[in-house]
Amino acid sequence: VPDHLATHNNLPPSPPSPLFNSQDLPSPQNSSIDLNDSFFSQYYTPYHSPSTSRSPSPPPSSYSSSAHTPSPPPSSHLILPPDPIAMSSPMFMPAPGSHSAPVFDPAKPRELTRYFDTLEFLLSQAKITDELEKIKAAVRYVDVDVSLLWRTAASYSAVPASYEAFKTEVIGFYPDADISNMFTIGELLNLVSQTRNTGIHSVSEAGEYHRKFMSIAAFLKSKGRLSELEANREFVRGYQEDLWNRISVRLQLTDQDHHPDDPWPVAEVHKAACFLLRGTSVTYRASSITPTSIPFPQPSPQTVSSPGIVPVK
Repeated sequence: VPDHLATHNNLPPSPPSPLFNSQDLPSPQNSSIDLNDSFFSQYYTPYHSPSTSRSPSPPPSSYSSSAHTPSPPPSSHLILPPDPIAMSSPMFMPAPGSHSAPVFDPAKPRELTRYFDTLEFLLSQAKITDELEKIKAAVRYVDVDVSLLWRTAASYSAVPASYEAFKTEVIGFYPDADISNMFTIGELLNLVSQTRNTGIHSVSEAGEYHRKFMSIAAFLKSKGRLSELEANREFVRGYQEDLWNRISVRLQLTDQDHHPDDPWPVAEVHKAACFLLRGTSVTYRASSITPTSIPFPQPSPQTVSSPGIVPVK
């Protein structure tokens, strides 16, 4: 290769070792590094082409702390705060006959108070405060006959309208709906007498009697018409004699210091009854099943003929 075409002859001499000293390093206080500094230029080896010389590529831009700043998330992932106007918007009243509409059965007048409680809850959710609108909503969810009866109330067309007056007048149409007279002593005695006549033979029947008794007794005690001792004495009378004798024996075994003049608490009697009746229904069900006998073939009698005896002469 001719000397004027040999490019290796244009290389600079090998750099000294080490390449740089510690003084040549940039100071930590410098926030950026200038690549055009003489420090880098003295060790830069240009590339020479036989025909043309290529200029060095421009140095990269200076280091910036903003390059490591995380980019904000896309707008589709932004969590917007809830709209206070949409959250406070009132709900609509349910349509008559829908699953969330209040229901009243005139055959069950005790449910009238619950009907008005449900209606008033829906009115508060719908933010309906007008007295006349509340009265119209009350007659909207009942059947035609009940609606005609309620419209005869004087408070229905009174001016100014009063929802509470209308509610009180409607409850007066149903004496059994009066909360203050929901249960009576006579109903409690009838429950005890009927249960004793029919008898209690399973845990489910004992639980049903206990629930009904406690509902009536709790109301009467809240009104001061029944004491705790009277309720305890009446409860045990609902059990038939043979079952009560077994219950009494178990109670005496569990609490031997119980005074005979003190009636047993309702909860203790019910617990002992359920213990004694546990598995009773299973026993009855098992005893009602008659096992099926499988006939086995009987061997037919066979006649065995003995060999003839020959007389010895």
